[in-house]
Amino acid sequence: MASEKKETLQKPLLGTETTPPVHAVEVDDVDADDRRTMIISLCTALVIGLIGGTVSAAGRTLGHWLSLGTTGLMMVLVWGFIFSKAKLRKQNAAAGWWHWYGPTVLVGVAACMIMAEPIRHILQDIGLWEECGANDAFPRVNQTWNDGCTWSSSQYKCQNLCYVQTWDGDCGPNGEGCGGAVDLSIYYDENEIKELLFNTTADDQCHCIDDDKESWSNLSTIGIIFTLSFTYIGFFLLTTGVMWNAQIVQKLGKVRSQYRALRDPEYARKLKLEAQGEVPYVRDMIARHDLLMFSKTTCPFCFKAKEALDKECKGEYEVVELDLMDNASAIQDALKIVTGGRTVPRVFVGGEFIGGGDDTVEKGQSGELGRLVQAAKGRV
Repeated sequence: MASEKKETLQKPLLGTETTPPVHAVEVDDVDADDRRTMIISLCTALVIGLIGGTVSAAGRTLGHWLSLGTTGLMMVLVWGFIFSKAKLRKQNAAAGWWHWYGPTVLVGVAACMIMAEPIRHILQDIGLWEECGANDAFPRVNQTWNDGCTWSSSQYKCQNLCYVQTWDGDCGPNGEGCGGAVDLSIYYDENEIKELLFNTTADDQCHCIDDDKESWSNLSTIGIIFTLSFTYIGFFLLTTGVMWNAQIVQKLGKVRSQYRALRDPEYARKLKLEAQGEVPYVRDMIARHDLLMFSKTTCPFCFKAKEALDKECKGEYEVVELDLMDNASAIQDALKIVTGGRTVPRVFVGGEFIGGGDDTVEKGQSGELGRLVQAAKGRV
């Protein structure tokens, strides 16, 4: 995808050429929107990590709500942006549904998986999904952990005793509910035992695990599924979807070629000869078509230029989609020889280069594009 930049417009002169390029390192194929999306994705991971760490240490309900709100907002922004790019990908009509919407699907699945962990926290906080403790759903009264806790919302396997006194006379088997069959000295020192015996608040006595024991090795089944699997697989899918949308693999291949051209004079000469070899093709296309655009199917500026041309000539113009061609880079270098720039779109009307995306849109708004198109159509 190409970024638009202003440059001096010049008519392609069939008898002259500028100095052939040595495949110079440029950022013309890196869309600013793609960079913003990747930055948002990285910030999402960082913010979720920071908030998640705070929540894990402090166990504050407010922190859980902040994590849910922040994560949800960022996921909506990233997914919305990726979805908006589908219309650009559909310019490649032959590619099919998965090519058009694949990044959107991946990012959507990733968003659901990433949101699972903060939602688990909220469900636990409001009591819709109980943690293992002093409750009827997942009880562990006077225990640290049991098999019945497996599908509770507890993130970690509890290490602390859930000591609950029942002073109403129902102490359970062997008086366990009153501490009768529980050797408290296994879990607490003398002062803590005295505090427990005078403390009848079950919530205070049923703390699951100390902060210093919250580690990967102590994760419960739900912790492995939500905290570990959903979160990390989600971020992997998010990264994959964003990179797919931005065509990172192709761009890395181009950077590799550019780096090699800078380091290897022989390879640079080869690229130079390839570019010169494509100049006749470029000039022939310009000569044969009154309205011509060199484009890429995933380029937003090309999409804008096509919209401007469609208003004037209803699709009656030739488009060369470079990203569907094996020799795209050589043709772009040839365009630099002919026009002084290799970014796309390159728009030609009546044999003259009129500019890129922004230039074409501006000319359309001012009425100049319409006059140029009419003049081109009237050529003999």
